Amino acid sequence: MYVASGEIYGGDARLSELLSRFPNLVFKEKLATEKELKAFAKHASQSAALGYIASIESNVFVPSYSGNMARAVEGHRRFLGQRKPINPDRKGLVRPFDELESGQQREASSFSYLVRQMHKNR
Repeated sequence: MYVASGEIYGGDARLSELLSRFPNLVFKEKLATEKELKAFAKHASQSAALGYIASIESNVFVPSYSGNMARAVEGHRRFLGQRKPINPDRKGLVRPFDELESGQQREASSFSYLVRQMHKNR
C-alpha cells in the first residue's frame, strides 16, 4: 500500500497501528534511495510527481484529502479504465472511530459492518 503524502504528523508513533495491520505500507522514501530522492528535495512539484505516478500505478487509490492532486489522480485512473477510487466519508467516520477508541464499540465485526454500510453507495 503506497502512501502519497508529506511527512506524517507524529511520525512512526501515529503510524504504528496502521503499520501493524498493513506491513507492506510504503512511502516514497522506501521506493528510492536517499541519493535518488536528493534530486527532488528542493523541488516540491517534482516530489509530488513521484507520488502521482505511484498513485496512478497502484491497485487501489484512497485519497485522504480531496484536493487537486487527488482529483487529477482519480481522473487519470478512470481514463486508464481502473476502478473507481475509494472516497471515505471522513466526517461520518469520526463518531465510529471515537467509539472504537473509547471502548464503546467493542466488536470489530460490528465496526466493520458500520463502515461498509456507511460507504455502500459512495
